[in-house]
Amino acid sequence: MDGLARFAPTRIALEATDDAHLAERYAAYRAGTTALAVSEREQIGLRLAKRLGLPRVYAVDHKLDMDMARVMKAAQESGNRAFLAQFQQVMVELEAFQARQATMTVGQILLEMNDPARLRRDGNLYLQLARVRGTGAFDGADVLAGWYQRNFRIFANLIQIVESPSDRVLVMFGAGHAPILRELVESSPDLRLVEPADYLTKQGGEARP
Repeated sequence: MDGLARFAPTRIALEATDDAHLAERYAAYRAGTTALAVSEREQIGLRLAKRLGLPRVYAVDHKLDMDMARVMKAAQESGNRAFLAQFQQVMVELEAFQARQATMTVGQILLEMNDPARLRRDGNLYLQLARVRGTGAFDGADVLAGWYQRNFRIFANLIQIVESPSDRVLVMFGAGHAPILRELVESSPDLRLVEPADYLTKQGGEARP
């Protein structure tokens, strides 16, 4: 938390769709009338916003279903062994990472999840959805297009909360969104991407989750 506080964000954007509900939760937490839920959105997002004295937090998500069941069904029916093997390997690595989190600080977890090499690899997995086809249907490509559409809409929401060149926006989303959102920020001439590693250290001093 100390590392994120050093970034001194003026806006905190969270993976939430209901701005009114988020505002209600934040107001109740600031007033001391409710406890934080067990989620990164509240334990980190709301806690940090209160610590910094921010008047509000922002819900910038836009929900669109991602029909992975359709992709997996098409991959199995078409015998796409390359995709299925890669997907299975990623699931094994994810389970191993989740097991290791019990021995890691929050700062260490955030550092690993935001490592550029890891994000590129995870982003490439999403791109592999495009190779999955059923009979006469572009199952993987269609699902991937919907995933990009969701992230484009998230970015459209995100850019609306930037009001001045001095704003510093902390964006808290699931790691799967990061590769696309990072690319959109880096391609914007009026925005600058700040790496979390610039404010977090592996040795940490961060509390455990």
